[in-house]
Amino acid sequence: MLTPPLVPRSGDPLEASWAAQLIQWIKDAVIPRSDGVTTRVDGNIITALGGSGEAVTQNIEPNVPVRINGGNSLSGYAVTVFGNGLDQPATGQATLFLVQTNLQADALLPGEIVLASRSYMQVIGG
Repeated sequence: MLTPPLVPRSGDPLEASWAAQLIQWIKDAVIPRSDGVTTRVDGNIITALGGSGEAVTQNIEPNVPVRINGGNSLSGYAVTVFGNGLDQPATGQATLFLVQTNLQADALLPGEIVLASRSYMQVIGG
């Protein structure tokens, strides 16, 4: 079982280094799974180590900021993608699909900026 570093009390001289220790702990974490595969998280990379010792690595793309142009959770939201950050020009248009939402509060309003996973977007054109 993984045990993260203990949270120091407020004002403790070690409080400043706790965040760095926690980040290092996450990077070094090895997570056993019930299917016999061990997962290791290192930055944006997840490596699954099988029983044979062979590693299967999957690169996890970071979330990107998108601006909602319209739509809903049933048909998807038309979005403008800022793949290089909000301070850079838009990199494309896409349809964003939500995995789960509260249907009574189904309102991502046009103009709102949200972080979205590329896994849940369908690129339009190009």
